[in-house]
Amino acid sequence: MFKILFVCTGNTCRSCMADALYNKHAAEAGRASDTSASSAGLFTRDGLPASSLAQKVMAEGHGLDISTHRSRKTTPEIIAEADLVIGVTREHAEILAERYPEAKYKIWSAADYIKCTKPSLYDGETDVGDPYGYAMEAYSGCASLLDSMTGKLFAIVCDLL
Repeated sequence: MFKILFVCTGNTCRSCMADALYNKHAAEAGRASDTSASSAGLFTRDGLPASSLAQKVMAEGHGLDISTHRSRKTTPEIIAEADLVIGVTREHAEILAERYPEAKYKIWSAADYIKCTKPSLYDGETDVGDPYGYAMEAYSGCASLLDSMTGKLFAIVCDLL
């Protein structure tokens, strides 16, 4: 089982949407027993629900229920369990590499991992901006970008399996 960990700031918007979308790609391809995703936050506390707008955009736009999601803070154990750690921004990846130098080899930003491992899939993706505190349109745009990026990450992981 190849495990991806998505990391953002609070684990209530971007990273929890990314893990749900990645797992949806795996399930739809019949590969859920081969690869899975989870998520965590750099600056959060355990037990917070996904934001209401993240829940809404995932349900309405992607048919996914993330209402049971609860945030968790990154720990050495969570990092060690993952085969690949994806920061939703380069800054998240840099902070992760600083905090967990023993895992630096498996820490990437989503955009950099796609660009470096499968350049043919890269189409100019950049950091995934934080929609927290913005309107539904920001969440929808964020989810669309995450859906595209997680689909590409899933394709890359399938090549590794």
